[in-house]
Amino acid sequence: MSAPKLNVSDVATLARLALTKEETEKFTAQLGQVLGHMEALAKIPTDNVPEVHPPDHPVLRKDVPSPSLSVEAALSNAPAKANDLIVVPKIVE
Repeated sequence: MSAPKLNVSDVATLARLALTKEETEKFTAQLGQVLGHMEALAKIPTDNVPEVHPPDHPVLRKDVPSPSLSVEAALSNAPAKANDLIVVPKIVE
């Protein structure tokens, strides 16, 4: 997909971003550069590259219980806390 086919303003609206005209032009140019690099990568011949398969039996570490943070340590950097919980803003509209 080339940059002119993708409307940065529409994408910004969907992402609820308020972009200035300068930002829209800047991001359109940057997106065009990224898409240009992707087109260059698509031209690289990969016919002779072998497929990579995951191992049949992955090596996993043992699941061993270990001490975790205390409540005080976990909440030490929280901007807002109540009843040993981190208070966050409501995000559901």
